[in-house]
Amino acid sequence: MAFSDFVGTDRKEELMNELYEDAKQQDYTNERVGTGYERSNTAAGLLLRIAGTLFLIIGCVGIVLPLLPTTPFLLLALGCYARSSERWYRRLITNRWCGEYLKNWHEGNGIPLKTKILTIAFLSMMIGYSAVVVVPFFIGKVILIFIAICVSMHVLFLPTLEPSAG
Repeated sequence: MAFSDFVGTDRKEELMNELYEDAKQQDYTNERVGTGYERSNTAAGLLLRIAGTLFLIIGCVGIVLPLLPTTPFLLLALGCYARSSERWYRRLITNRWCGEYLKNWHEGNGIPLKTKILTIAFLSMMIGYSAVVVVPFFIGKVILIFIAICVSMHVLFLPTLEPSAG
């Protein structure tokens, strides 16, 4: 039986907001406007939570591995959680390390300049180290440098989030 079988929709909203007082945001609602779906507590919901957790783990690994992207996997995790678990969705979107980043990306606001600089610097260091020390073949070094240039250009062309005045 679903939670909504015992509690009306309005009361459910009220209980969710009480449970997640710290996750309240001014413009946040429990409903995903225009999506036309409801969260599931069935096997599909369980599979979505498992997939979301796997994507989250892969995304976290991608933070330290230069060739594994972080953002797409975190966005996939966010999507899986949005369709399966309000609690897990809120925990990810309000996470102190990646929550603001995900929210800004999802809303199309861009990424902060500091994040762009750190991303390109870390990418350059890791790919540079790999090209000089790890990869013995010339073509491998060229491919790594080409990847670094392409990813750096992509990051540079993303919209830059202006710091809020306040």
